[in-house]
Amino acid sequence: MPDAKQFLYEAIKAQIKAQAPSVKHILLYNSQFDNEKREDAIEYPNAFVELSQIFWTSKVQGQQKGDVDITIHIGLERYERESDTTWATIKEVFLALQGFAVGVLFSPLNRIEEIQDTDHDQVIVWKIIFKTSLTECDSDTRAGLDETTLATLALLTDFDIDNPIIRTGDGVF
Repeated sequence: MPDAKQFLYEAIKAQIKAQAPSVKHILLYNSQFDNEKREDAIEYPNAFVELSQIFWTSKVQGQQKGDVDITIHIGLERYERESDTTWATIKEVFLALQGFAVGVLFSPLNRIEEIQDTDHDQVIVWKIIFKTSLTECDSDTRAGLDETTLATLALLTDFDIDNPIIRTGDGVF
């Protein structure tokens, strides 16, 4: 199993690719818009995934939990007039990622901020910032993790607990 950060990045990339089909290019963020003239040609619209500083706390049995902000930099070509596709693409990426989670390895993504990133020559850049918590484990613990979500257990019997300390049930001992 990959590192938690790699798993998160690859899951986000796959989710954008599957749920935001107008986005043609998805990569890890590396100041591509600030270095446009030195970068390889990229297709628009595009999305670059940036992981912020991760604050880790130790849990039990080799596990650590880390809070991380994820910034999605959406690059759109500038036209003489912005079109409705600009806003549709931004919304498409938001809808693809809001609430997205995979098993127990990271919590559902939650949008916390949006901002236009200005000062780029011929590109409109919009940033959507999400928050999540990662779970990272040592290899022994990771091997025992179930990466599926838990189903709700349905009980088909009413419980009648007659216990004077718990004080539930019909009162008949």
